[in-house]
Amino acid sequence: MERAVRSWVSPNALQKAIYFDPLPRYEGAKHLTFFLKAIEESRRVEFQYLAFHADNAKIVLFDPWFLRHYDRRWYVGGFSHDPAEQFVRVFPLERMVGEPVAVGYYHDKPPAYNAETYWRHIYGISVPKDGKIEQVVLAFSPLQAKYFMSSPFFEPYKIIESNKEQVVVGMDLIVNVDLVQKLASYGAGIMVLQPASLVVTMKRFFEDALQRISDHTIQSLPSS
Repeated sequence: MERAVRSWVSPNALQKAIYFDPLPRYEGAKHLTFFLKAIEESRRVEFQYLAFHADNAKIVLFDPWFLRHYDRRWYVGGFSHDPAEQFVRVFPLERMVGEPVAVGYYHDKPPAYNAETYWRHIYGISVPKDGKIEQVVLAFSPLQAKYFMSSPFFEPYKIIESNKEQVVVGMDLIVNVDLVQKLASYGAGIMVLQPASLVVTMKRFFEDALQRISDHTIQSLPSS
């Protein structure tokens, strides 16, 4: 970038005018080589995974199918042999404790599985078990609609209605926690119209947030 604009911007100006986000740490990147090789050789693997909500790491038996980068993290996706799961899921590499190891081979990867189509109706990284594709209909305020359409968080989408009060768009998605959090980030600039289950989820999300704020405010008030 510096070389490209050097002819019309002074070197000193470049140092003062161009800024980038801090580079992510990518703590899990040390496992990339292992998982790339495991995927190429169809190796079944085992690793210890420490979830944020857990006190202790659990042993995971896993068939890795793909690696994906999302939201400044690296994930490995594939089939989980956990009896409580038995479906395709993803694990962030930086939450692995110690070193993953190869424990055999897998030969039963579904022939119809395709990583490209797997993500077609997903925003984010998580694919819920038994998740179904639904039409998600969102009403944006006119201002937020401009931000959305200049850089959509999901494509394709279709404009259902557009007027001075709102812009209504529809998209075919599998609802997951990543989508809920993304919609919540728009605050009052967006309203979920469909599906009904997502409307209820968003309503509870904001009610819980308001309750936490109210509780904190009450606790912070000075005693008389």
